[in-house]
Amino acid sequence: MKRAEQLKQIYNLQPHEEGGYFTEVYTAPFEKDGRALSGSIYFLLDREETSRFHRIDCDEVWYFHEGCGMMITVLMDGSQKELLLGSDLERGDRAMVVVPKGSVFAAANLDPQGYTFVSCMTTPKFSYDGFQLIVSVAEMRQADARTIANGTPSTELMRRAAQGIFDAYDGWMGHRTLVICGSGNNGGDGYALAEILSTHGYPVEILRVSNKFSEDGRYYYEKCRALDVPVFTYKETFDFSGYDILVDCMLGTGFSGVPREPVVGAILRVNEAKEKGAFVISADINSGMNGDTGEAEMAVKSDLTVSIGYLKHGLLQGKAKELIGRLVNVEIGIEL
Repeated sequence: MKRAEQLKQIYNLQPHEEGGYFTEVYTAPFEKDGRALSGSIYFLLDREETSRFHRIDCDEVWYFHEGCGMMITVLMDGSQKELLLGSDLERGDRAMVVVPKGSVFAAANLDPQGYTFVSCMTTPKFSYDGFQLIVSVAEMRQADARTIANGTPSTELMRRAAQGIFDAYDGWMGHRTLVICGSGNNGGDGYALAEILSTHGYPVEILRVSNKFSEDGRYYYEKCRALDVPVFTYKETFDFSGYDILVDCMLGTGFSGVPREPVVGAILRVNEAKEKGAFVISADINSGMNGDTGEAEMAVKSDLTVSIGYLKHGLLQGKAKELIGRLVNVEIGIEL
């Protein structure tokens, strides 16, 4: 029997959501605010398995036990560090490394044919309430396709996304909302949101920056038309001043490069309206941002960005801090 398989059996290691295998081994007997002050697990990565990029709300100390060693990649405050955990001192390995609270990090074996067995201690104790997986745009696209292939209709995922955006903000009542929609599924989320707002009796209008639709976007656009939701086509003379809430659904996470007209003009006008007091919500990502890097030549500045499914790398890197006021993520049943 391979050593990695022995360790799984001896310590009853189970699959972890982030990847790899784990079991809890210690919980501190003392608490603060209902949460144990620390906790420890055994953790194993076997061969090409990885611990996916994720973020937790506690400091994490990693201790090496045996195996080939692993690289822990840490992203924090715009910088990237590679920490080596293992026994090869000449390679630069250390027997213990610390990953600070709030960092985005991932781990992989230094030998893809080997294994690494470690302990992880967190303070305070790890909680899934403070755990967030971070995915690339390609991973998110694949997960979407997998979820649809496994039986969830794409229109249902779009409805859930819109419902998530609606539920993430409690200030709709008594305010006039403009949903600004592009041509893709990000625009489709906007049409679905407009339908929800209208059925709740909240004043909502739609501004289109493209005359194209995704298939699912057209489905929800037609629902909005059936509800007599007012629809406008963007022009430079369009007046944004009468709206309390602007919802940015122009460009999604797959966008890269520099926005083109008429989106450029709409982005500028949204940012001007924000400076004058409008509340700006971005659906999934701020239009103009790169979903993997967070970089942007020109992008919407939001008060609230509602990530859909899983957080994307670009929401935590690049220009994210200066473009995003508050970031939340909503689950919609995507199978990663």
